[in-house]
Amino acid sequence: IYRCQTEDEDIYPISWFQGDRKILAVHVQNKKVIRLGFVPSQGGPFDSIYELSAPKGINLRVNANGVIGPDLSPDGKYLVFHELKEGFKNLYVMDIESKGIKVLLDSRDNKKNPRWSPDGKHIAFVSDRSKPENIWAVAIGEKGNAVGQPFLLKTGQQPSLLDWTAQGICYSEWIQMVDIYTMPVDTQTGKPTGKPQQLDFYPTGRNSFPIWSPDGKHLAFSSNLQGIPGDLFVVIFPISGGESRNFKVPNSKVGGTNPPSMLDLHWLPDGSGISYSATEKVDPSISSEEVVNRKLYVLNLDTEAWQSYELKLENTSSSTAWRDDGQGFYYARNSWEPVELETGIVEHNLKTGQERYIYYPNIKEKQGFPSMRCSRDFTKIATHLFREKKLCVIDIHTGEKIQDFNFFGFPSPPAWSPD
Repeated sequence: IYRCQTEDEDIYPISWFQGDRKILAVHVQNKKVIRLGFVPSQGGPFDSIYELSAPKGINLRVNANGVIGPDLSPDGKYLVFHELKEGFKNLYVMDIESKGIKVLLDSRDNKKNPRWSPDGKHIAFVSDRSKPENIWAVAIGEKGNAVGQPFLLKTGQQPSLLDWTAQGICYSEWIQMVDIYTMPVDTQTGKPTGKPQQLDFYPTGRNSFPIWSPDGKHLAFSSNLQGIPGDLFVVIFPISGGESRNFKVPNSKVGGTNPPSMLDLHWLPDGSGISYSATEKVDPSISSEEVVNRKLYVLNLDTEAWQSYELKLENTSSSTAWRDDGQGFYYARNSWEPVELETGIVEHNLKTGQERYIYYPNIKEKQGFPSMRCSRDFTKIATHLFREKKLCVIDIHTGEKIQDFNFFGFPSPPAWSPD
């Protein structure tokens, strides 16, 4: 029907224009010029009805839908499309006969993927007017103008409108699923001896960061059990079967991901409890400024009570690990921003409150230790040196660096082998 003649030319079909058997299409030329128009169904030249320049930094080789997303009205009289102008996407309606264009909705929220309803009485679209993006619709008059205010059709996660059907709206959306798997391995070689098996825990899709108990009989992991933002639980899961125990954490400000990240989840050395560190906002009645402190939260599994310890930090990020006797812990002093306290890994004695550096890199550049974990015999700590992109092993007693390894990507918590 239509053949692109050069490598710098692309064409994307949109929909049929039933009256004259034409196909609505988007034509891209030289990666710069975008044209809306028609191609005869029997073949022939592209007939442009609207043209615009591509914004800088937009990859038009994928498709032009990020810049312009058109759709025809059922009667073929009007064309609705979104266009990126002045930093945000708005919706426009074109009278195909006169080529006249008007703004459909004059508001400074991003609107995209407009779709006419089969009866031509509504246009559905995706908008971020209520965070995050959701599917909205607006009633349409006889001349293609909006009637009344838009109304919410469907909330979702990054929805993308596909089309209307006889039964309703058809759309797709991104859903993040995070679950825990176990896999048998050969303890001598470290190689798998079987296939990964998903943990038999419900609800699925919102569970992350598992850690084995010291005796290997339980897994502790974080879970967004109810799917409510800010509601974070720690689950104690028995591997041999039985009921799991769920504990709501006292402070859910743990990370920005969904489910929130608990890179700093640990068992106490004797298996009597679990801990994690997180930031905590100061009561507004105490300070008018927005102040946050970082604390270590410890759950006693016998009493089911949480206890917290304040970390002496001048910034809000840290990672922790327990001392062998459970009467002290190690934590990181990161220098993401200028601080008076020296960057390093510090030991805190719970009984006396005394502190000492066990690792002191002696550098002035910004440094951080995103996660760390003690070896099973509590003689070494494995930690990430964020600036050097190294996984480093440190002797706890001497403070000497034993070995380091390059790492790539996100610094997940290290895990020591049983030996």
